[in-house]
Amino acid sequence: MIYILIGIVVILLSLIPTQKRKDLTWMKGHSYHRGKYTQDQRIGENSKAAITLAMADQRPAEIDVRITSDQELVVFHDASLLRMCGVDALVESLTLKEVQAHPLSVSQAAIPSLQEVLKLVDGSIGLIIEIKPTTHIAATCEALMAQLENYNGNYAICSFDPFIIGYFKKHYPHVIRGQIIHNFFKNKDLSWLKKVLLTTNGFNGWTRNDYLSLHYTMVPYYAWMRWLNGFICTWTISDVDMYKKIEKKVDHMIIEFINDVK
Repeated sequence: MIYILIGIVVILLSLIPTQKRKDLTWMKGHSYHRGKYTQDQRIGENSKAAITLAMADQRPAEIDVRITSDQELVVFHDASLLRMCGVDALVESLTLKEVQAHPLSVSQAAIPSLQEVLKLVDGSIGLIIEIKPTTHIAATCEALMAQLENYNGNYAICSFDPFIIGYFKKHYPHVIRGQIIHNFFKNKDLSWLKKVLLTTNGFNGWTRNDYLSLHYTMVPYYAWMRWLNGFICTWTISDVDMYKKIEKKVDHMIIEFINDVK
């Protein structure tokens, strides 16, 4: 029995993010999801206009990055251009020039490259950079770090894919890294073991993430980590009532469509 209890304690301790090693104070409070975009997409998600509005509020911006066929990085959420641009093509199958030839359909803004966003922000606000799942992990991570190497500003990376987080632990351990988590048990494409590991931060014994980024429905199951110096981020909070309900339970909230909180 004692060995079972010891095993449980060891497992629980292995799940705790290693926040104490790095300074995450700039992440306290809230950031804007895909920049401060509008629900009607007139200010498009991940656009330079949305990021500029986050800068005006002096709040961090959460952005998404994907790699193109010519190894450039664009700030864009979806794997395909269909939802945002009306074009049925995968970002990874196109060059940067080809991606930027298709503007965001509502706002008509160009899809920005990461280089353009870094030049725009220039360290004025923090950036939470989500690396979207890809089969080109090394190329994406190396392209990202090539641009961030001389960047003078706060940033953290995060991903749903623990192999991306593991890549940073091995090659760039100084970078703040976060594991994104939601309930994977409804995902029919995953094995039972992967569902368990991805939902419970089960890869953390290997990745040693610095923070967790949780879907807000998962917060009650992970709040205990803060008692042991874990750093908890949650997404995506889109109404004031939820903001007020959850703000004291987490360290950071990624919000959207909320204008009357400080």
